[in-house]
Amino acid sequence: GTILFQDDFSTNGRLNSASWDFNHWSAQNNPSYLGLTQMRQELPYAQNGMARIRLDTWLDGNAFSGSEAITNQSWDLTGGGIAFEGKFRFDSTQGGMITGFFSFQDFPSGAVRAPHDEIDFEILTTQLKKISTNVFTIENGSQFSEPHSIDMNGSFSDFHTYRMEWTPTMVRWFVDGQLIRTDTEHVPTNPQQLHMNLLGVPG
Repeated sequence: GTILFQDDFSTNGRLNSASWDFNHWSAQNNPSYLGLTQMRQELPYAQNGMARIRLDTWLDGNAFSGSEAITNQSWDLTGGGIAFEGKFRFDSTQGGMITGFFSFQDFPSGAVRAPHDEIDFEILTTQLKKISTNVFTIENGSQFSEPHSIDMNGSFSDFHTYRMEWTPTMVRWFVDGQLIRTDTEHVPTNPQQLHMNLLGVPG
């Protein structure tokens, strides 16, 4: 297939704002506060060929301070299908963290973001033997999701390659080239952006 977007994070410093953005704080329908985590209002850094997605403990005693990167560009199924692929690892795996590599429906600024379309990989540090996958779709005007946690070989502190394939008829999830899940019943239809984030959740 054709590569539509690629970032090797080869330049140290903030991620390129021409390619990446983050959820901006808003007084209403605030998309930048997730699971007791306020996302930093700046892009993460790239260092030594990697994007460094960072989470700190309590922010002013009220929330965690997380970080995220979201592609400015969104994609749909016009070309017949698209794949999102990334290679990443955890520096540390203490409990209470969730990292996400996922596509999420492209909404205009200020919009209510539910119901929505989404395709997920998530790593929960409370279950380090499994990888979490999920798909969210809008069905009959309501939100539907279908989460599955799948046994994981190896350690999340090692690099693994994660891939989501989205076509008009199915969604497929791969880890290190191995197919781990297929869903042919619940397939998103709306344009989606690629997200990377790290957040903390209540203990």
